Amino acid sequence: MEYFVWGINDNTHDIVSTTFDYNVSYKSVPLKNYFTSKLNPSIAFQFYEIKINNKRVVIFVISKANKIPTFFEKIRHYRSGSNKNGY
Repeated sequence: MEYFVWGINDNTHDIVSTTFDYNVSYKSVPLKNYFTSKLNPSIAFQFYEIKINNKRVVIFVISKANKIPTFFEKIRHYRSGSNKNGY
C-alpha cells in the first residue's frame, strides 16, 4: 500500500489539521470517480479521515501496482525507493 497524508507537517511531522475535502467534485465529477476514470489499470484506493487531538487528518491509501506500471491521465508512474516518479 502507498499513502498520501493531509494534516501532518512534512518537515516536523506535527499534526496540524487539514481542510482537504475528498468529497468534492473535480471537473464536475466526484473526486473518487475522477481518480477511478484516470487510473489504468484500475487500482483500489480509499480515503480515510481521522481525528488526533481534535485535529483532522486525511489519509489516501492506494494499492501498489502489480507487475505493470500504473498510468494516470496516460502518464506512467512508478516508485523507486521512497520517491515517486513519472514519465
